[in-house]
Amino acid sequence: MNRDAILEMARGHLNAINDDFWSDDELYRYLYSAEVELSNHVPSVIENTHVVTGSTSTSQYSIPEGVKIIKKMNWNGYPLSKITEMRKDAENLGANTTTDGTPQGFIEWNGGFTAFPAPSDDSEFRMWTQDLPTLTTAADTSVSVRAEYHPILSEGVASRMAAKEAGHPQQNRLDVSWQNAINNVKKAERKRIRGTGFRMTRIEEMSVTDEYGPVR
Repeated sequence: MNRDAILEMARGHLNAINDDFWSDDELYRYLYSAEVELSNHVPSVIENTHVVTGSTSTSQYSIPEGVKIIKKMNWNGYPLSKITEMRKDAENLGANTTTDGTPQGFIEWNGGFTAFPAPSDDSEFRMWTQDLPTLTTAADTSVSVRAEYHPILSEGVASRMAAKEAGHPQQNRLDVSWQNAINNVKKAERKRIRGTGFRMTRIEEMSVTDEYGPVR
């Protein structure tokens, strides 16, 4: 489904296909808000890959705009371990950040990441990520959430539409339906990610939880 089809379906939930009570710009904001809410509960509904060009002897880089979670990173095809500052300090790896070579790991902090050791050439870093949604506009009709969940987004939009019209008779039903839809997406994504084996816990060291709860 494209953006306009999602919004038309949302209008259909309220039997308001041609109603001008909600402007197009207003519905664009509702769609963005629904994407934000869904992706906050289930980050894996927006997946992407990004490339950052490395620089010889440079260890610190900016994370591309819109990235929420880095799931995996390679440098020149070599996988990097994601670790914390505490683990790095505990293993006394600080000196490695000043020595050029093949990066072995990275630390994420404040919108950037530090690779250690610093790369020995200008090969690229490639990262697999879960991202923030982008606001749709009249000119940009893209939807950030993966296509299989576009129909569900219409319920989130409809819930927000009903909230504008105080006392709308469908408000409670739509709110409940939207929350149930989010829970169903959580279940579906948990199964999908376990099937791919492409999971990284939020904190690797001794962690038994991921972004959806306990790892069973």
